[in-house]
Amino acid sequence: EYADGCLFPPGDSSELAARLPELAALPPRALAEMGQRGRKLVEDRFSWPAAARQTVALYESLLA
Repeated sequence: EYADGCLFPPGDSSELAARLPELAALPPRALAEMGQRGRKLVEDRFSWPAAARQTVALYESLLA
């Protein structure tokens, strides 16, 4: 089961092609939920507020 999406090595189209039928077989609700979890993960880790928190934490650790 995919919690929040799946990653493939860059340029590995054969791995992507192998997984597409499995992903396509998931129920629409499961795909929607996976997309929502994936979006939340990206927003939590890579948004501007997240980058600011990470930068402040880095500065604080360097100054400690």
